[in-house]
Amino acid sequence: TREKQIKLWSDLILSYCQHNNLQRLTVDNAEKLPLFHNTHQKYLFDYLLTKQGHLSREAIFIFLDSLATAGRAEWQDQRKKDAINIYWRTPSEWADIIQKWASDTGYSNSVLTVYELIEGDTGENTEFHNMDGELFRKAIAVLQKRGKAELFQGSTSDEDGVKFLNV
Repeated sequence: TREKQIKLWSDLILSYCQHNNLQRLTVDNAEKLPLFHNTHQKYLFDYLLTKQGHLSREAIFIFLDSLATAGRAEWQDQRKKDAINIYWRTPSEWADIIQKWASDTGYSNSVLTVYELIEGDTGENTEFHNMDGELFRKAIAVLQKRGKAELFQGSTSDEDGVKFLNV
């Protein structure tokens, strides 16, 4: 029963984060999300609730930690475990999307800045527009390992360049 509950909550957290384009949470902020408040229905297990009718910090931590264990999230600091990157799409899944976009739009063998891709006009109307820069770089690192892209250091992180390789 506990495993099933963790799976259901994990799926719900991923869906909520995707719907709200949340890619990073702190445990403190997660406690305040409407996702973990339910005043109209009773939770299956009352021990997960606080007196205020929302999930306890401990329950939220268990669910977030289970996401990290499953590879769908990553603690920013493994020792503190107070902030977590949520992967409603894994870096590998994002890499596939970015590579397909570069191929479909003719950007193979082109160099673009990270800023152009995640904040500028070039990446506008893409799934990765306004993506967290750290997650974007992890996706590009996946493409690098596959031999499909190279990341070049700029003078600032926004000026980092990405070359999509036509391999």
